[in-house]
Amino acid sequence: MHGTLYWLYSVGALIVAFVYSYLYLPVFHELQLTSTYEYLELRFSRNVRIMASVLCIINILLYVPIVIYVPALALNQVMDVNLHHITPIITIVCVFYTMLGGMKAVIWTDVLQGVVMLASSLAVIIFGVSHVGGFNNIWQRNIEGGRIRIFEMNPSPFERLTFWSAVTGHTFFILTVASNQPTVQKLLSIPTLSKARVAVYIFFFGMVLLVTVSCFTGLLLFAEYHNCDPLLTKEIAKPDQLLTHYVTTTASYIPGLAGLFVAGVVSAAL
Repeated sequence: MHGTLYWLYSVGALIVAFVYSYLYLPVFHELQLTSTYEYLELRFSRNVRIMASVLCIINILLYVPIVIYVPALALNQVMDVNLHHITPIITIVCVFYTMLGGMKAVIWTDVLQGVVMLASSLAVIIFGVSHVGGFNNIWQRNIEGGRIRIFEMNPSPFERLTFWSAVTGHTFFILTVASNQPTVQKLLSIPTLSKARVAVYIFFFGMVLLVTVSCFTGLLLFAEYHNCDPLLTKEIAKPDQLLTHYVTTTASYIPGLAGLFVAGVVSAAL
């Protein structure tokens, strides 16, 4: 909806990869803490640790419903299943394999889910590029529509998205993701600091790859619907239904694509 400025998430990811691997990771790895909040108690006080833990719980309670809503929405459009029935099923599946397999299960399922996410995105892109008529058509339509935006250097804080706000905002956001409890716990399960650094670089490379693929998917959708917006024609009710609408209508004749797409969305939620 707002052009390619979102791709600057990748710039923030590259900045955080180096800062995190040489500033944060050595401290966490040397202390070998089981919780990031233990560090806050060692560095400051128990009250700071408790306050940070409470804020984290509130953050998760607000964040998780949004994450689960996305695959529930996709399944609702593809299979016409009630949103409120899908949500608890996804939650139970996640809790079940985590409870049985522990950290090893979480890491292996993360790898598998990452592969499924990437495969589903690439499948949609390969179909879409062919359907629209090639990369040149996609690029040209997005240029004409004003969607190719990177170096918008306006310093105004009142602009919705600029180069500065995108890079700064994404850098701090990714830093919070990289230093949260699940990420730190996974990295501390790696025996040596050097191997943990390699894991950090792989993690951020995967993040950049997925963001790039997601941004290109957005360009593809704009090129497909540049003269016929499904939102304006009332084919969909919300912008976040656009990709699912595309897969279930335009690409509906491709066997298995809708199922692969839903698997990718559910993998992203888990």
